[in-house]
Amino acid sequence: MGKQDAETWNRIREFVRGDTTVEEFEYWIYQSQEIEALLEPEDYLMIISADYSDYRQVYELKSVLSRILPELQDTTCLCSKMLNLADIGIFEAQRILDLQSELKRYGPSKWWLSCRRCNECEQTWLVGEEARINDVIFFKRIDQDTTSKIVKSYTWPNLFMTYEELLRLGKTRGRSVWYEDPENSMELIYTIIDIAKERPDIHAYEFTEFLPIDIQTANALALRAIDESGVFIQVVKN
Repeated sequence: MGKQDAETWNRIREFVRGDTTVEEFEYWIYQSQEIEALLEPEDYLMIISADYSDYRQVYELKSVLSRILPELQDTTCLCSKMLNLADIGIFEAQRILDLQSELKRYGPSKWWLSCRRCNECEQTWLVGEEARINDVIFFKRIDQDTTSKIVKSYTWPNLFMTYEELLRLGKTRGRSVWYEDPENSMELIYTIIDIAKERPDIHAYEFTEFLPIDIQTANALALRAIDESGVFIQVVKN
């Protein structure tokens, strides 16, 4: 595959997984001189005649393109379908993790953080496991230079470096669970303790920004965390 063909496939790949907007892809299609020669006539006709303002046609177009991407033929690899920063439920994510090898794990202080490589396409990923509260795994696509720095010199990019960051990212992505009895949830208590150890100046109300709890519950959990571990948290006084 030539360099120009590889770049064209990459643009298609980015559109399929959602890293390129519909507007950006439509503009590129009409400017590209290479895509017609790369695709079968019927596939090219579908691309240039699609109504990109119709989400149903866009969905169908992405489905067709995902089937003709070279790396998706006769492979179980899912990397090319994944967003550059993907949030995937823990059960579906397990399928992806099973197809990867761990290159480096940060260690006990950041037990959720690792660097992994796909066994099929060799794409490397920074992986943040938020399996305690929202059951979601985050995958950040990284290049070989970043991978080499992690593996050889233990130099990690500034991403997924705190558990609070994973929780905040999950909330912005719509990842949230409901607790029937949150004040007695040990997962919530241990999470609050861990975050308070990293941020001894934290106020109880801040937990409502990234945990599925209200201020009353946050205050009650903060008081339990203080009693159980001696962490410092600013609580709401009655």
